[in-house]
Amino acid sequence: MTEKISGFRDNFFDVVTCNAGLHWMPHKEKCVKEMLRVCRKGGLVAVYIPDKSLDHAQFMQVALDVSSKYNLKNQVSKFKHPSYNKDEAEEIFKSAGAKEVRIRRIRREFYYKTAIDYLAEWKRWGGDKIFKSLLPPKYKEQIWNEIASELNRRYQTKKGVKITSASLYIEATK
Repeated sequence: MTEKISGFRDNFFDVVTCNAGLHWMPHKEKCVKEMLRVCRKGGLVAVYIPDKSLDHAQFMQVALDVSSKYNLKNQVSKFKHPSYNKDEAEEIFKSAGAKEVRIRRIRREFYYKTAIDYLAEWKRWGGDKIFKSLLPPKYKEQIWNEIASELNRRYQTKKGVKITSASLYIEATK
């Protein structure tokens, strides 16, 4: 999705959705304004974004702990995956012109066979490159592997490595 939804007239859709994309857009209000524009009056704009309270919290805690052994905690603490709390999310939608905004936190638990499987998800969206760019070249793979080992150690259950996450589900109308 871009900031401009071209090819659709105003009030075209009954429902407009965006799943795990809005938080990457540089101009979130413009995106929401466009979603509202193409959604009919009385329709629904439904969006999922990462919840700041639990977004990648387990990974970040382990990453900070591991990197502190290398005196790299300050560099690692600069890693930010865009996420929002309820007030921030509501402000984006209200500023874009939404009349009614309802937000619900959805907490999920994921089980991975190993932490390497979990970290493979990071590779799919490029998070590993962003994170590793903060590290000196000689430590990149070593720290990444230590993070995997520590995630396995801390969060291993009978079902697998348990990772807890949360999203904000936002419904808005114009």
